[in-house]
Amino acid sequence: MAWGAVWGGLVVRPPARRPPPPRGRAAQGRGGAGGAPATGATTYAGAYDAEGIPVATDVLVEDGDTIRVGEVELTARHLVGHTPGSIALVYDDPHGHPHLFTGDCLFPGGVGNTWKDPEAFASLLRDVETKLFAVLPDETWVYPGHGKDTTLGDERPHVPEWRERGW
Repeated sequence: MAWGAVWGGLVVRPPARRPPPPRGRAAQGRGGAGGAPATGATTYAGAYDAEGIPVATDVLVEDGDTIRVGEVELTARHLVGHTPGSIALVYDDPHGHPHLFTGDCLFPGGVGNTWKDPEAFASLLRDVETKLFAVLPDETWVYPGHGKDTTLGDERPHVPEWRERGW
């Protein structure tokens, strides 16, 4: 799979057999061109960002929706601030620690760019705190849209610093 850092969209390459459809509101897709034109992949995007993505979105994703990729289930977490529809995806590995794909919402050293908008920063920090830090363990491995990986345990002690500096 490839995580699109610019728009917070997810492109899933088609498996040998089609996975079951998404559950929850993600099942309400927009139709459109039927996947990424070059690969035939099914495209997913946060519901509030889909209109701005230059590739047709097959499945609109809301907070809590489940996306299946082969045998793997990913749970979407809607994180408002970097964009209105940014999503992070959580893989709760049954044989190990959780994995968190954050796009441009969380990096080593802080949350993603909110273009010096204090309301967007407050929203993103609140969502990251309540939907990620509050529910996932320290050993959760974080994969940002670009840059180095980290863990929630490495970042958790720095949240008060992020709040104070405002970015």
